[in-house]
Amino acid sequence: MRNKLKSRKGATLAELVIVLAVVVIAAGMVVSFSSMMHGAQGISNARHEALQDVRVAEALIESFIENNADKVEIEKGGAGSKGDILYTAADNGDKESFIKLGSDGDGNALIYVIQGEGENSDIKPVISLKSAKSISFVEEKGTNDTLYYCTITYSVADAPHSYTYTFCVNPYAGEGGT
Repeated sequence: MRNKLKSRKGATLAELVIVLAVVVIAAGMVVSFSSMMHGAQGISNARHEALQDVRVAEALIESFIENNADKVEIEKGGAGSKGDILYTAADNGDKESFIKLGSDGDGNALIYVIQGEGENSDIKPVISLKSAKSISFVEEKGTNDTLYYCTITYSVADAPHSYTYTFCVNPYAGEGGT
């Protein structure tokens, strides 16, 4: 009996094949999990960048409305823009300054801030929103306050559907009433 146990010193071919198969399966699982996580991270980064752009646009629009609270008007579907144009009007009705979503030659959406009218206008693209599709504004007048709702439609990482981000601006928030 002792001779039989001492004579076996190595592993059989079947045992080696089984161990090798388990190692190959485990390595395949690690590689597929790694590639899946890398793809999910790319989409997550694209969503994060798109939301950062939208939040910068929100801050720009809020600032424009709050600084021009008494003069803000909305032009629905303004010419040369992707959606509506937010502008201020002078006492005589002329447009003094604008915020609009336009596009550059590469198809990227740009938020423009335009000061002045005609030849004297100073056109500055403020921020490029690669994923923005359109922007719309709604004005809701109440007895004491006016609320402005803004909706930015955008897409992320060539997704087939679009997302919307809506926010509200009350230019008189925090001011004491009479």
